Amino acid sequence: RKLILRYTHKYRLGLWRPRAEPMKS
Repeated sequence: RKLILRYTHKYRLGLWRPRAEPMKS
């Protein structure tokens, strides 16, 4: 479930925060 949370977080961040995705990676 941690992987799903990470993917969802990345996907959501990439939607309205494209620069926060690689930074929070």
